[in-house]
Amino acid sequence: MRKGTRMTGISVCVCLSLLTGCGMDMSRLAATPAATEAPRQVSEGQTASPAIAVDKETIHMSMRFPKTLNPIMNEDIYVSDILKLMFEPLFLLDEHEMVVPNLIDNYSYASDTRTMTLTLKDGLTWHDGSRVTSEDAVFTLDTLKGAPETAIYKKALANVRSYRAVDSRTFTITYSEPNGYYMYNLCFPIIPKQYYNRNIDKYAMQPIGNGAYKFKSFDTVSMSLEKNDAYFRTPPHIQNVHVTISPDKQTDYYLFEQGITDVLPASIYDWGKHSSEKQTEVKEFVMQYFDFVGFNFKREVFHNLNIRKTVAHVLPSSTVVDTIYINHAMTAHAPINPVSGFYLEDVTAYPYDLNIAKGLVVGSGYTKEQLTFTMIVNKENEERVKIAHLLARGLNAVGMNVTVEELAFDAFQKRLVEDDFDLFVGGDMLSKVPDLSPLLHSSQIAGGINYCNYANSNMDLLLMQAKNATDEASLKRELGEIQKFIATDLPLVSIAFRKSALITDQKIVGDKKITPDNLFYNINEWDIDASR
Repeated sequence: MRKGTRMTGISVCVCLSLLTGCGMDMSRLAATPAATEAPRQVSEGQTASPAIAVDKETIHMSMRFPKTLNPIMNEDIYVSDILKLMFEPLFLLDEHEMVVPNLIDNYSYASDTRTMTLTLKDGLTWHDGSRVTSEDAVFTLDTLKGAPETAIYKKALANVRSYRAVDSRTFTITYSEPNGYYMYNLCFPIIPKQYYNRNIDKYAMQPIGNGAYKFKSFDTVSMSLEKNDAYFRTPPHIQNVHVTISPDKQTDYYLFEQGITDVLPASIYDWGKHSSEKQTEVKEFVMQYFDFVGFNFKREVFHNLNIRKTVAHVLPSSTVVDTIYINHAMTAHAPINPVSGFYLEDVTAYPYDLNIAKGLVVGSGYTKEQLTFTMIVNKENEERVKIAHLLARGLNAVGMNVTVEELAFDAFQKRLVEDDFDLFVGGDMLSKVPDLSPLLHSSQIAGGINYCNYANSNMDLLLMQAKNATDEASLKRELGEIQKFIATDLPLVSIAFRKSALITDQKIVGDKKITPDNLFYNINEWDIDASR
């Protein structure tokens, strides 16, 4: 694909993933003030569905109207959040973004590192009481083959050459080439062959899963679930889940504020705009939404490391997090989530220091006229606009001549694609797969999302070595080397990873553990305190 035709890589609110990642190709949560859906106007006193009497046995949620309740065929991330209550994945991401076995008891690699042998935990059952088997895993992969290209988990099949059941609990997956990120692509749920094989369309709206909650009923305005007493972890404390069908985010807010729902996934920025007297608990978590400063390496001046270091020293990261993100973000030195177990703390640092920056400008050998740049930013993104102007003022103070050009998103994207920029402030919703190749590998300049046009043979080699890692220890080591190289070579200047939140009614109690991949990671441990 030619660069001029490549897909969107930097978005206004909800960005395309850099890679496939455990079932999340797009963010469910807007991390900017701009709305991603047309708001539905709800007049005072009007509700999207009838109010439901509060009780201590039921938690109330909302979701979009589903085309299907089969998680393998589903294309809607808002529906996927709810389906995770009913279906469990083979592997999952923990609170530190590390992939861990879930339905899998053990796994191993063949000597050629292309074939994985996986064994399911013993005693797993579906909601109808039947056993979970390796044939179910194989049937799920077959179903995924026929799923729409936009299905949530479709790209999990990338690089899969074949698979087969070995016995009732064991199956193998063979890949076309070695890849250290295999397990990240196995974070999809499985579905029961015996049930869905009869007629996958007939049972699209009557799911049978193996999760904490079982399907009870569905109609045009709501869905009901009940707890699974045979759940392989601790069975849920809360007996029932009631899901109201909501057309958009604006209605989600209204339902929550009116007490019709108890749970609201929301950006802190959007929630802060709502005045509500409702007593709530706000549980923040760090998203994969990464903001950064990009250079155009087609400009010879940016091959000068002193110039790139100048930008790093002029960016007041802590101030940006405190005053622009209002503490709803975390600083990072690389495109690796700072809560990840792969994040390396001990790397070369560039503290905010204008005196150091001035010395670097002088040492670069360029005159102020030669350091005249335009920094572009999409004007819909309030935080990035503020960062761009703050950075420009700092760069001008140390001897450069930088102007900020605020562009409508389409124009901003066009300028990036056509390499018509010097610097930009942008961002991406990164994949859960910690492969940084799409952003930094030279092969991604034409047809990819390496908008910086960064090409370095050492970086290419490090990225390939990480991709070929076959265990967590070696992958962590290789990703550490990549982060060290990013810190010293500065292909981009990291700003921060944004946070979002799960907001719950105060009566929903318990230690809520949340990951960007699963808002209800430990819902089986939540409870309802009706006295609140």
